[in-house]
Amino acid sequence: MENLTLQYRLIWDPSTHFIKNKHTKNYSGSATAIINPENIGFFESDVYQDILDKISAESLIPDPSIFR
Repeated sequence: MENLTLQYRLIWDPSTHFIKNKHTKNYSGSATAIINPENIGFFESDVYQDILDKISAESLIPDPSIFR
């Protein structure tokens, strides 16, 4: 199990490259638990540009069911 505690969090499905969370949200003061870290991609940072750089590096795209 992994706990994400930094301000910005990025979680994605490695098989589809779909982003599975609202990565633009400021998660300050909360934690996100990743139960099976080997089955999902995740990254966190206190710098939003790091999140944007990771999206670009991994060729990630927003999951249409999350971002309506």
